[in-house]
Amino acid sequence: LVDAYAIDHAKQTMNTSMASTREKGYGSDSEQLARKTKNKLKKSSRSSVREVVKAVDDDQEKKATKRSKKRSKSKKAISLEVENEWSSIQASNLVPLTTVAIRIAEEYPDLKDIQESHGAIAENNSNVGAFQWTVHNQDGDETNEGGGPLYEFCRNALYTSNFKEKCSNANQAELDKIMKAKKGSSVGFRKQGATQIRSIESSFEDKSCFAAACYLVQMLAKVPQSLSNDYADNDGIASILERDFLNGCGSNFAKRITQYCLFKHEVEDEIFHFDATTSNVQSDSDESDLFYMPVDIARRSFRKTYLSCAPTDDKQIQDPLAMLRDVLPGNVGVSLARMWILTGGENYDGGTKQTGNGTELIRSGNVAAFLAHVEESCLSMCGIPFKLLDKKSEKSLMFARRKEITGLLEEASNPMDVLELTVMLLSQKIKGLLVCGNTLTGPIFSALVADKKIPEALTNKLLEAVSTLQQGDITEDLLGYIKSVGLSKDITKEHNLILNL
Repeated sequence: LVDAYAIDHAKQTMNTSMASTREKGYGSDSEQLARKTKNKLKKSSRSSVREVVKAVDDDQEKKATKRSKKRSKSKKAISLEVENEWSSIQASNLVPLTTVAIRIAEEYPDLKDIQESHGAIAENNSNVGAFQWTVHNQDGDETNEGGGPLYEFCRNALYTSNFKEKCSNANQAELDKIMKAKKGSSVGFRKQGATQIRSIESSFEDKSCFAAACYLVQMLAKVPQSLSNDYADNDGIASILERDFLNGCGSNFAKRITQYCLFKHEVEDEIFHFDATTSNVQSDSDESDLFYMPVDIARRSFRKTYLSCAPTDDKQIQDPLAMLRDVLPGNVGVSLARMWILTGGENYDGGTKQTGNGTELIRSGNVAAFLAHVEESCLSMCGIPFKLLDKKSEKSLMFARRKEITGLLEEASNPMDVLELTVMLLSQKIKGLLVCGNTLTGPIFSALVADKKIPEALTNKLLEAVSTLQQGDITEDLLGYIKSVGLSKDITKEHNLILNL
């Protein structure tokens, strides 16, 4: 009876059930129902192989670097490991026998009745006992019997030796393709990789990226000296502002240049990390902060950057500056290490030391030396000369920045956002300075309200806004007024508005 169904109805079932498969180019009218299930199995198998290869690759890439060939595994070793793991999970990724049997029973009620006269049809996705593709007799030998006529039919008609062989060959072909792509031996893969590299390099060299980063560094570096002149304690305020610049804009620029050099010289991503809170390189930065993305000229602050190295296999901490000198050719690594040193010890692993009495010593940075170094060494580090700021570039950047910040202020509703954006705009309008960072409501704000160009009444309103904001009870009227001051083209006109408040 089973043989009769296999011979008489398999071809007819194939013609109706394989329509969707033929549309994808996988089937033909002369093949049997087994091909449909085979495609599902192969699809599941390919997905499993990719997962296994990815797991193996992740494990290997964490251990491998270009300077340590002995840590890497050969293609043969990886393939063997993948095949071993594949054999252990293959059965769990097959389309369940019960799923296939239920679909066939729906198409052929007679066969369903025969099965039910023998025993109940198992629930969908059941994968125990006789309801598996592979069953064994008492002697431990594989057999197609068990579960009833419906399940024996499925094993005989679908799960054949020929199908197993084809599926195994498909798995091996997929594995070979993945391994070729991984090793870069596929011509198409190499072309795609080369195109991506050119795209990233072009993005980095675009004026909205590298040039804008250079301009931003030079303009923000003017702030410490300019604003410290408004204080009696010039040295103390200058030191605070310089530290904020180096820990923010300076370390961010160093990160951008370092990441580009590592990319250009094909250094493994897992060696260096740039985030202050996690060692996961994928979370080091969001998409807008990638080294080849346009610079956000309207940013209010910089994410904390901290250069460190992945630990060795035996959990030993590595010096990131020494590693830069080691993995990068010529003078590139030396210049990069020098650049990080000039940002200050708070920005890289090994920049602080504990004394015998428990005091922490932090290696100090130097703004002037940092600027001189990047101006002189950018060409040797990344192959692009440092972009010097001129009057035209400065005017263009200031105009674009003012426009962006104005748009942000118009949409802002959070009191702190409104205040900081207003401070940024007023500093640009009144002092001609581009300001940002963690001191917007500190020294930068104090220097702003002390400026004689701001009417006294307006100064009092700004001070009131800061005071009430710190207490958490700023009024809507006062907040609206601060926003109007930031959005005004001429703040002297706002002085007259105060009289009406």
